[in-house]
Amino acid sequence: MIAPNVPLADELLTSWHARQRRSRRGRTLSKPKAVRDRKGNWRHPDIRPMQAWLKAAADRLDVSAIRLAEQSLARRYPALALDFLVWEHLPRPVDYPEVSAVPRLGISWCSRCLAEGFANDEPAYVRQQWYWPLQGSATGTAGLWRTGATRADR
Repeated sequence: MIAPNVPLADELLTSWHARQRRSRRGRTLSKPKAVRDRKGNWRHPDIRPMQAWLKAAADRLDVSAIRLAEQSLARRYPALALDFLVWEHLPRPVDYPEVSAVPRLGISWCSRCLAEGFANDEPAYVRQQWYWPLQGSATGTAGLWRTGATRADR
């Protein structure tokens, strides 16, 4: 199945970008990563991507930069506190520029949701809600703390 050119409705931008990189093996696309803005604050590509990255990805992948910006977690959930997400490395304030690791979201997934998507000929992708500590399945039912399956799928 050929991946759609735009992110799926509940897909993280980095997941969409990874699917695009995989489908375009001959073309080199740089992997998106968290970077510091001019004020020294971390900007994660899934949460609040830099405009330069959005424009470059839009130009190279023939998709609207506005569409990509709308897919970010900050646009979808403006009141979302960063502490609410599951982090492998938390974004540290500017006070710690030398010692802070690059912020990275913790990886979690629901293997049953992925299997159901595969059975329905859907591409495998990372859903936005899988990065919330209290998760739900792709069908929207209540979930559990970060594990390999949602409550509905156990």
